[in-house]
Amino acid sequence: MIADNYLNYCHDINKACEPLFKYLPIRKISYLEVHPNGEFITVCSDQLIFEEVIKAGFLKTYPIDTLSLYNIPGYYLNDYYNFSGDLEEIQGTYERFFENFDYGHPFFMVEHENINNAIIYKVYIYESMLGKSTVNHEYINNIDTLRRFNKHFQTVISAIKPSIKPLTIEPDALNGLQDIVSQSKNAAIDAGIQKNALHAALNFLPCKLTRRESEIAFWYSKGKTSLETASILGISFRTVENIFERAKTKLGCRSKTDFLLQYSDVL
Repeated sequence: MIADNYLNYCHDINKACEPLFKYLPIRKISYLEVHPNGEFITVCSDQLIFEEVIKAGFLKTYPIDTLSLYNIPGYYLNDYYNFSGDLEEIQGTYERFFENFDYGHPFFMVEHENINNAIIYKVYIYESMLGKSTVNHEYINNIDTLRRFNKHFQTVISAIKPSIKPLTIEPDALNGLQDIVSQSKNAAIDAGIQKNALHAALNFLPCKLTRRESEIAFWYSKGKTSLETASILGISFRTVENIFERAKTKLGCRSKTDFLLQYSDVL
């Protein structure tokens, strides 16, 4: 199988990822690149799990499954979104599989490269250990570091590409890819410059909240309690409450509900 040849590069990918593994609590990195003609490449820093992915036959549907969930440029934490129907089933299948390897808390960075009006999808997937519940905070605070790493990663991929043969999406799934491409283009037209929820939380709040105030506001907007937010951010419950009171005052709000209503206007 052609995909088996990709296993030969797991060591190179892992080596390229070592500096990031030392700096952040990330333990696995995967990369998916999908071209509009249905060709794709995918690599992983963990050879053991990649072997199991191939054996399980996930590569047949992996590109379409991933892009069905994440196809607009931006940053996505898996637990930011509630999926329904087929998408919920897709997400559940992969989560159950990866839990067997003690990986979790995936963070997706999606990029588009537009060549001759054709979209090439580039998806970077970062994962930590399941027990590392505060890693979401680490992702958010290190966006710039991850962006720089992605550029470095592209130099590694560019060196590998000439020696590997691209995989091809199953013929019966190609229509799904075309639908995704159309959705991506329409979303870009409708939204102009895409601003996902994470962008809004950190960069587009009125009255210029501090980063910590923005983080707390973001988790509150996702229905987290003060205790849950404190656990995610690795700070005390009292600190969360005090910082939120300061943010509420900045926006001239009398209650948490008023604050969240005003906050939601920028999402």
